[in-house]
Amino acid sequence: MARTVGIVGRVFGVGLLAVLGASPAVSGHKELELPAAQGVAPSELAAVSWSLDGGVPAREAVAGEVLLVRVSLRLDPELLEPGRLAAKRTPVDLPVELALPWLGSGADGVADARVDPAWAELAAAGPSTSIVLNGEVGRVLPGTGPGEFGIDFLVALGGAGRVLLEPPALSLERVSATRTGLFGEEQPGDVERVRVVGEAIELSVSEPPLARRPIEWGGAIGELSVEARVSVPVAFEGESLRYELVLRGLANLGEFELPGASAFDKAHLRGYSRTRGTRSETILYDLVPARTGEFELPSVRLATYLPGEGRYEVLSTEPVRVRVLPKVKAGKPDVAAMPEPDSRRAPWWTWPAVGGLFAVAAAFVVARRRRR
Repeated sequence: MARTVGIVGRVFGVGLLAVLGASPAVSGHKELELPAAQGVAPSELAAVSWSLDGGVPAREAVAGEVLLVRVSLRLDPELLEPGRLAAKRTPVDLPVELALPWLGSGADGVADARVDPAWAELAAAGPSTSIVLNGEVGRVLPGTGPGEFGIDFLVALGGAGRVLLEPPALSLERVSATRTGLFGEEQPGDVERVRVVGEAIELSVSEPPLARRPIEWGGAIGELSVEARVSVPVAFEGESLRYELVLRGLANLGEFELPGASAFDKAHLRGYSRTRGTRSETILYDLVPARTGEFELPSVRLATYLPGEGRYEVLSTEPVRVRVLPKVKAGKPDVAAMPEPDSRRAPWWTWPAVGGLFAVAAAFVVARRRRR
């Protein structure tokens, strides 16, 4: 009996859903594979493209080079209208998914690939839009036209050889047809899954040339600027000076050798620390000046290789002027400088005379009291 009631209940429930028009959100499902031509899909629906520093899809690169990769998305503005894109399971502003196979270190010859920190700061402060990026929530910034978005990445290359960066892929689900519900409301009907694939980028990676390589080169690759400063330019003898070397630019920061003790001929180097920032690095040297007085710490020279120009560049800082004061020594007092005690003594009869005077005065006082 109970089993019969359960079967009847399920049949009645299905029939009720059909009457109310509560059909599944996806009644038809098909996938459109849109091929790419020169990195842009020939479709009015969507497109994905990317570029390396504004360059061509195939180019030469240098081991250790950091590439700026810009990925651009274009969606038909009609897709951005409410109800035209099927919602993703991951809650995002724009229900599309961008897949980048090389993000992280997913490609041979790629040491690291991540969102450009400078771009991330801009996205955090600006009107960014969230999407699904490699299965997680990512952010894109609006482009110059309607339905255009972009995101920047930094790709650090490894050693020499051939590097193939797999193409990015953009996926979305478009509601291609709607149906009218029981109460006249519009409901999603057929859904099409659209996947747009960009173009792969092939790199020929070589080592920096040996010709004309300066002696100051420690492995830096890319455009750099360098600045030297001392937070407090005055110190006492034997105390440390905080000497800072600040590097800025699109380069392999943190991956090359720094100027060592030979760069500071007027100070002793105790050690140093490195701190990475947004396209910058600060090196803090612990220096102990070798002498007292006012003098200049010499310029620090650093060389970098510029892949775009095919040459080395030697950078140098401005000299930093410091003042080192003699240290005040704390010790025993100088006995020779102290005044000598007075060696003169009073005559022997001084104390008996004083005692006699006190005795006479006491006797005088007692006699006067008795007379009264």
